[in-house]
Order: sequence, then C-alpha cells, then structure tokens
Amino acid sequence: MPISITAFNSDTLRDKNILNAYDIADNTPNFSFTPNLGRRLDVPNIRGQFGPLVGATAPNAGFFIDGVYVASSIGSTSTANLERVEILRGPQSALFGRATFSGAVNYITRRPTEEFEGQVNALVGQDQRRQLGAWASGPIIEDKLYFFGGLDYNAWDGEWTNNLQPGQVNSATQASVFGRFFWRNN
Repeated sequence: MPISITAFNSDTLRDKNILNAYDIADNTPNFSFTPNLGRRLDVPNIRGQFGPLVGATAPNAGFFIDGVYVASSIGSTSTANLERVEILRGPQSALFGRATFSGAVNYITRRPTEEFEGQVNALVGQDQRRQLGAWASGPIIEDKLYFFGGLDYNAWDGEWTNNLQPGQVNSATQASVFGRFFWRNN
C-alpha cells in the first residue's frame, strides 16, 4: 500500500538551511509545527489533525529518534548530526505505536563510518541566537571498531522582554553530547 513520505537527507537539510523541527515543518506539505507558550506545548499537526494542547495523553503525531518515541518537545533539537529525517503522513501505529494517528516524524542518526570525516555547522542570529552542531566519525581499529561523536549547542535570549524585571523571559541554553560505537566482527 502506498504511503505519503517526505524525507530529507543530510545534504538537503544543510542546503535548505533546515536547522530544527520548525524548519522541517516549513518545508513539508501537510505538516505544521509551531512553538506554543515557550516550546513547552509544541504539538505537531499533520494533515490538519491537531490534538489538544493541555490534558491530552499524547498528540496525534509523534517524534521519534531512530524509532524510539520522544515524549517531550524536540522542536529546537539540531538537525546537524542527522543522516536523514522522515515525515510519514497518515496513521503509523503499526510501525511506531503510540501518538501516530495522523503521522510520525523520525530522526535517523548517523552511523559510524569507515573513513575519517566530520562537519561543523554554526549559526548566529537575532535575539542572541547561537547554534552549533558538530560531528566526527571514523575508524578506531581499522576494519574492526568505528566511532561517531556529535555535539549540539543551542542558546537564545528568550521570547519577550519583561519590563517589570530586567532580563529576558524564557531564555534557554541546551547542550548535548552523544555518540555510538560499531564493532564489526570478522
């Protein structure tokens, strides 16, 4: 049975300047994803099926990383370290299970490579936005053990200014380091 899928590989993500889930939605038909009240109530909207913001057990569409459900918002998670992103429109409960009545967004992370390679992506923007995504991959023991390591850093000064108290409201800084190893048994 045919299924409606939009997929972006790493080159397309970089060339189209797709930095996070909000940008993915902007470049995908029938997919809307906007920050609600400081990103805490972000709910994906696929094919017009929108779940309640408060009190719902799960949204109608879900985010996954390598097929594992992500219960919280990943709207600002960088795409710099991904191999590809797949947006599957329509019911996906047979493949992904919960929170996929209207569709699923699956982030596929990079696998370790047999040759040394890497990439650094940086962004500086308004509201003191700073974003850095970097990764490296290669062999540790040739033909046996390979590694992949990545770094994400995302910071901004907030959504609005509180004139009663100095400073920005809802400023955020996120950083993550991750990696994986692959052992090839000969």
